[in-house]
Amino acid sequence: MSFNLKYKRLCIGPNKQLVNLTSLLAEGGNGFVYEGTMELEEENDGNTDKGKVKRGGVKLLGSKGRRKVPVAVKRMLLMDTQALEVARVEIEVMRRLKGREGIVQLLVDEVVEINNDRKVRRERRERRERRERSES
Repeated sequence: MSFNLKYKRLCIGPNKQLVNLTSLLAEGGNGFVYEGTMELEEENDGNTDKGKVKRGGVKLLGSKGRRKVPVAVKRMLLMDTQALEVARVEIEVMRRLKGREGIVQLLVDEVVEINNDRKVRRERRERRERRERSES
């Protein structure tokens, strides 16, 4: 598999966490899975050595530290609202499975709309109108 991605650094999620993509793990019909690293901030409570930052040989207690964690980034190409709903269900399932042993942990999720297609907008409007009618 080739790894020819235009942008190998992404800002993901509401906090715009930086992810560095290192390689392509898998490629499917409508998406890609990349291997990468994400920097996470650690808050130090002053009781452990973990997260301490040295500046000029001085340990700063209560400071923030950073560590890089390995991540997998799944990018899906969603062509219609049905595919979008399937992706949202997958995200919800991953949230519910958080903390379970043997399950890849969902750290950040984000849905970005690139194609503002008329058909997609019409389907969303119709779905919203049906939901509003059923609620009233």
